[in-house]
Amino acid sequence: MRNRIQKLARKPVIMAILVGLLFASQSLYVSFGMGVLEGASDYDVIVVGSDPEGIAAAVSSARNGMRTLLVDDREKLGGLWTVGGLNFIDMNRGPDKESVVKGIFQEFYNAINDPGKANKTESFDIGKAVAIFQKMVSCEPNLVVRLKTPVVDVLKQGDAIVGVVIESDGKRVELRAKRVIDATQDADIAAKAGAPYYVGMEDFNRPGEFQPMSLIFEMGNVDWKLLHLRAQEYRRKKGFGGATDGSVWGFLDVMKKYKQQHGNIMMRGLNVGKLAGKNVLINSMLIMGVDPLNANAKRQALAEANEEIKPLAAYIIKNVPGFKNSYLIGGMRELYVRESRHVVGQYRLTVNDMIENRDFADKIALGSYPLDIQTTSSSNIGYVLGRPKVYSVPFRCLVPKNVQNLLVVGRCASYDSLAHSSARTVPIGMATGQAAGVACSYSIREGAPFDKIASSSAITSIQKTLRMQGVRLDKLNYGQPYNGHWALHYIRFLRGLGMLASGYNNYYWLDAPVPSERIIVMTVKCEKRCFVWRGKSPPDIFKLKAVNKDQAARMLLYMENLDYAEDRPLDSLVTLGMIQKSTADKVSKMRKYNNAAWFMMLHDYIDYRMETGVRMKALGPHVDNPI
Repeated sequence: MRNRIQKLARKPVIMAILVGLLFASQSLYVSFGMGVLEGASDYDVIVVGSDPEGIAAAVSSARNGMRTLLVDDREKLGGLWTVGGLNFIDMNRGPDKESVVKGIFQEFYNAINDPGKANKTESFDIGKAVAIFQKMVSCEPNLVVRLKTPVVDVLKQGDAIVGVVIESDGKRVELRAKRVIDATQDADIAAKAGAPYYVGMEDFNRPGEFQPMSLIFEMGNVDWKLLHLRAQEYRRKKGFGGATDGSVWGFLDVMKKYKQQHGNIMMRGLNVGKLAGKNVLINSMLIMGVDPLNANAKRQALAEANEEIKPLAAYIIKNVPGFKNSYLIGGMRELYVRESRHVVGQYRLTVNDMIENRDFADKIALGSYPLDIQTTSSSNIGYVLGRPKVYSVPFRCLVPKNVQNLLVVGRCASYDSLAHSSARTVPIGMATGQAAGVACSYSIREGAPFDKIASSSAITSIQKTLRMQGVRLDKLNYGQPYNGHWALHYIRFLRGLGMLASGYNNYYWLDAPVPSERIIVMTVKCEKRCFVWRGKSPPDIFKLKAVNKDQAARMLLYMENLDYAEDRPLDSLVTLGMIQKSTADKVSKMRKYNNAAWFMMLHDYIDYRMETGVRMKALGPHVDNPI
């Protein structure tokens, strides 16, 4: 009987019928012919969270022979992509224009595209995505999926996680496992287990600041052909925006004119993903200042966003081509949350790792998405910190400190908050999920603890398996921008603090004159980013079109309320210990003061302030009280 069902499940028509029956019955389980596993309370691997990252982890674990449970409190698979409505994939492409993420993600990508179609779409219909995920999990005989099942606690023995506690029919039920993968959106399992973590951007002295949330909403009866055409015209005229078969983006100037009803909501350019028929999903709303770990705050934000989409939809109907005869259907059930916890693992991936295209020996995934820091407030607009060619994600980023038998995948893995702006994309998360499934299989079979794998021959075996299963783990030889330049050390230092943004071209204009605005912004930013802010802003006298070395020196002295020799302020900095003599000598010999010289001086000034200034008390990493 089991074989007959499995054969039927691989036929698309029969599969669709089976999927429909499953959802019609509101079953807690998604399992075909697996009665023995279905009633089990002990598993090899438990994966918590049914976002695409969790699905990839569970499918990978099952394919590698592990008795696997995928558990989530939602009613359907897909998380952010299906419940949150993000049907526009943030592709990670290398210089060859090919996706650097293959494996299980590629299986999904292939499934949303018709075979043989030349132009591939990066958007998908939500219903189709659910069916694809359902088919992926149902074809794995080692996998059970349990939905509508909250995980309320973890089980621990010493520092090792040994299972989870679910709530079923009003009762707490213990489920044990040899290994656990946390694929929740907020690393809830890792936090419950006592893993350390930062919240939002507090690792860069910006407590309470997060990348914004969004409410994605659906509109019907859209003239896709007209919208598609006008988006292409918009790109030609404005240099921004564009369109593919299933996606449209742009109209930034139109959306910026919308007058929002709620003060913590802003609009960016439209991102439109096509659904079946004439419906679309729209991602344009930015909701700022909401604590993603505060359930009440999120509920209020969702309610306010649902109020906002009514006048917003009316505005779009009136002002955006293709929406003249359309209508609002409604918002998604979940907010699109971009940032919350950042677990501290054996290694924390950094912005310099990404921009310099680092090739780690224990790599288990590749990424290439731009470091896109979105608007966090009306006074702190978004920017692109840089654009990697291809970087690698080390296995150590999945291994949290202080907890054994646990891996964390997705956007909450061990990336600093700047690096997270690229690594948070779902394709990279699915790649980490697939790697976690393979690593669990190896760890169980060989008795190898996760914290020893990266430094042993085990990682070579895991990488070999990943390659055999379709994962792209190329050797990276892209090098780094400005390799060999004398200012590279200072670029790394400032970029690592998030103070040096280069946009999409990784260009810093090292030999160009220094605009006064850069002096002002970077000096103030370094004070806010590294120290307790003293509220000291530069006077108008420094607001010049461009500055020379003496004016830059006076700026730093002014910030410290220090006297200086009017004719030799650079020497005053050296005398006071604010910059190195070697720095002053190099700057003095320059024919023209430039950005590279300013970066060097600012680096020394920050070093000086580290020794003399008042630094904010570190807010992390946090450690919740483990059970």
